[in-house]
Amino acid sequence: MLEDKMRDSNKNQSHSWIDENFFHELKHIIATNYNIGDLMDIEQIHLGTVNKSFIIRTVDKNKKKSYFFRKYNPGKTKNEIEFEHSIITHLKKKRFAIVAQFIHTKDGKTFVNRNKGQNHFYAIFDILPGKDKYSWNNTDCLKNDLKNAGGVLAKFHNIVFDLKPEQKRCEPKIMDLLPRIVQNISHCAKKKGETPFDICLRKNLDTILSTSDQTLDAFVRGVQGSKYKDLVQMVIHCDYHPGNIKFQNNTITGLFDFDWSKVDVRCFDVALAITYFCAIWKENGDGSLHMEKASIFFQAYQKACATEPGPLNGPELKYLPHMIKAANIYVMNWVIYDFYNGENDTPPCISLEYLQHYCRSIQWLDKKSNFKTLGKLFQKQYYRDPRLALDTDFQKADSIHCFCSEKQIDEANTLIRSSIDDRSHQHMEQAAKLTEKMGESVILSARKSLRQSATSG
Repeated sequence: MLEDKMRDSNKNQSHSWIDENFFHELKHIIATNYNIGDLMDIEQIHLGTVNKSFIIRTVDKNKKKSYFFRKYNPGKTKNEIEFEHSIITHLKKKRFAIVAQFIHTKDGKTFVNRNKGQNHFYAIFDILPGKDKYSWNNTDCLKNDLKNAGGVLAKFHNIVFDLKPEQKRCEPKIMDLLPRIVQNISHCAKKKGETPFDICLRKNLDTILSTSDQTLDAFVRGVQGSKYKDLVQMVIHCDYHPGNIKFQNNTITGLFDFDWSKVDVRCFDVALAITYFCAIWKENGDGSLHMEKASIFFQAYQKACATEPGPLNGPELKYLPHMIKAANIYVMNWVIYDFYNGENDTPPCISLEYLQHYCRSIQWLDKKSNFKTLGKLFQKQYYRDPRLALDTDFQKADSIHCFCSEKQIDEANTLIRSSIDDRSHQHMEQAAKLTEKMGESVILSARKSLRQSATSG
């Protein structure tokens, strides 16, 4: 509840002094545009570095109420806010209960624009119950919380898959954004500063650019026969990290910060989430991915994605390790941008810590053994999940010339068909054991046989 929120805020964050002029400005905004009473108190909370967030308390007919108030970054456009709010509206219509409800203005709008030479947008929401257990860089999540988080992201994707949002976010899709990120990082590295941050960036520049080029090349050329155009594209959250969800009694009770959302490939959203939830931020292993946690999160996502667009399919899984590389570069770029443009008050020593972390992450992913293990982890789940059995990678199946006995293929056929038909746990477990025992080539041959029989039938 609010008291818990404020207590956590007091304990973990320093209070920001609220300018008296801003208090009176906000008081005027509320009185002019809303029917929520008179503003009595306001406290800033530190939930992000782009927009400013506050808890406000009002009194209406002797009843006290608290709300979440957001002051958008001046760089935000009206179209981007309408895009964000159309997502929230859609989620509420689909009864996605863990999203905060708008407090509408007197004329029914979801935000206020105070134009004073440049746009100043404000919005008010209900306060979500629960506590902030983690932050974007405090990711030591409990296993149950990881499972819940993977499931919630899947449910979010299920609900917004059919959404045709109003307007759009200005940020390009990741494939088009990567070249711009490379330009920005290269430009910043040419600055003549001699701070530890400058030195660290220049030292790691070649690795960053090399990884960016490799990732972009994979996007353009394709991965193992799959093309970028084959990837599912839809509205994604694009900032799904442990600090953007709230918990109560081991259950997720809140999901927020949709202002980064955009239309992009779905597997980039999953990659970002894995990067955030499963990264190690401790001295021993800083920058590496916790593989067990990645497996827990990913399995939970796949199992919970029951309706369209369904679990990640073959092409998406092939691209996923490359998307995790892109996700690290994506977040690193914001760290670099914020440091050189001074848009937040992050101390230089903390900015350096963030940069070093993502440099180590890129180095970890650049090791072939780590990258290969990551790919195998996702592919393993692909072949274990009967729901993906019909989503066959035909090109790969056709290219395999293995010598499987007819008995082996018939056995695989029977189990895969049974798993699809009745979803029984017994058949699912047998299919999983068969996959481990007989190997990928047998399963692919079985799938090829299934396809041929379906075609001839």
